[in-house]
Order: sequence, then structure tokens, then C-alpha cells
Amino acid sequence: MGSEVAEARDSWRWPLELAADRALDRLAWARLPVVPKFRVAPVGFVPALAATWMTPAWWRQGCAGYNFWTMPLPKEPGAPSGRYDPNHPLFQAWICVYVCRRLPFRRPLFGYTRFLDPVPSQFAALGRVDQKAWLWLKGAEWAPVRVYDVCANEPATVGEIRTQLVRSRMSTHADVGYDNPNPSPLRVDFRPPEVWPPGLRQESFSPREHQWKGKIRPYQEIEYTVHGFPIALQEQGLSAYLFYAGAKYERNGRIIDNLDNVRAAAAPVLEQGIGFVKPGKEPLHTP
Repeated sequence: MGSEVAEARDSWRWPLELAADRALDRLAWARLPVVPKFRVAPVGFVPALAATWMTPAWWRQGCAGYNFWTMPLPKEPGAPSGRYDPNHPLFQAWICVYVCRRLPFRRPLFGYTRFLDPVPSQFAALGRVDQKAWLWLKGAEWAPVRVYDVCANEPATVGEIRTQLVRSRMSTHADVGYDNPNPSPLRVDFRPPEVWPPGLRQESFSPREHQWKGKIRPYQEIEYTVHGFPIALQEQGLSAYLFYAGAKYERNGRIIDNLDNVRAAAAPVLEQGIGFVKPGKEPLHTP
């Protein structure tokens, strides 16, 4: 099966689209009043958040903003992330923070009612679009993504912030397969963490065939269980959505579910909370 990513990058329009996206990304970053920052890093994950401009994918949902994300650490310096290895306890796991602004720029905050009650379905819709964009970049533009069982009826806290636990499930596909572009354009660019752990580089965010070949099928079906926590940033006119996602998948006739591993990894973040600080001037990291 061919990859539309490779075809797009070979197109004469690609340099123009890339330049426009980078210019708009720089403008959006300059207007961003705050960015999330771990007070305590999640266990076994890269201890800082990279950022990807998501407005080109989210605008149809009435939202502009960024996805701040981290992946499981590589097993050793210079190796790719453990999220691509089915033997890893955090295979396909995510911990992310969406930072959102409603389009057009007005109130109520995105994902909230006028009375600041969360609207879980709006955040879930961003997650579906985000996953579709990620799979497109990983060579699986054909892969369907469905979000279901969205509910929010349980009080929760993220540090000192009182919020709700939003539970949802996502039927999707693993992001490992033969059509993975190398290096991945990562929604074309991303801003790396402000402090790179030793041995972490661009290749750490792209899978290697030896990690998954013979262990699972290319782009195998998986199911995410997602636990999300809406956070209203009223003074900045923004909303944030911290979430972690654990994967359920079939391996050698057994069903493996690593949600408990991801939940344990994220527990220090939930206990200590997320800080929102003025953004630095991190440069774009280009392929």
C-alpha cells in the first residue's frame, strides 16, 4: 500500500504549504500566553512536553491550539521510544495536554458551557482528529478511528485544580507498519522539550521495524482507554485537557491491556499538578 505522506512530500505544493504552516505556527506560538509544564515527570516517560500545532486539524471542530505530548522513554540512549515495542509495558501509550482556544475567539471556553461545566464530547472530538492526523503521518491514512463511551460523572483533582474525570474509549490502529515515513514529519514540525534527556533525538520519535516485526501485525487494531481532565484557564481565554491513554491489543492469542501501567506512570502528575508558564522561544524541530 502506498503512503500519501510520501506523495504529498514529493508534490510541488509541499514547500509552499510547509512554509505557510511554519509561519502560522510561529504567529500562533507568539500569541500563546501560557504553556503546560510538568511539576513532576510521569514515570518512564520523556520528562518534558514537546508541542505540535494542531489548528490545521482542529479548526473544523471550532478550535485552535496545540498538543503538548510525551512518549515513553527509549530503553537506552539513542534508541527509539518504547511506545513502538509490543514487549514494552507502555506500548502505544500517551500522556498529553491539549491547550485550546475557541474559534472564533469568544466565550464560552472551548469544551465548556457558559457555566464552566465541561463538555466531554468536544475534547473527545479533538482526540479523534488528532489520532487520525497522527496515523496519516505514520503511513496509515486509511485507518479508521472511532471514539465512544464518553462520560464524565466523577470528581477529580489535578494538583490543586478541581475538575472531572472524563472516561472514553477509542477504536484505532497501532502506529507501526511498513509505510512509516522516516523521518516522520510529525504534523510537519514540532517544538521539542525545553530540556532534552541524554540520547534523545529526532529518531527517538519514529519506530524501527525490528521493534515490532514478528510481534504484532502492521498497523494492528488496538483500543485505547482514555482518562481525561478538563482544566479551565479563564484569565487566558483558554481551556486545557490533560489525558493519558492506555492500549489494549492482541498478542500471541492473549489480550494485553496496559492502562494500569499508564495510570501508575501518570499518578505523580495528577498528584502534583501541571504548571502553566509563559512560553519560551523554543525553535521548531524540523525533519
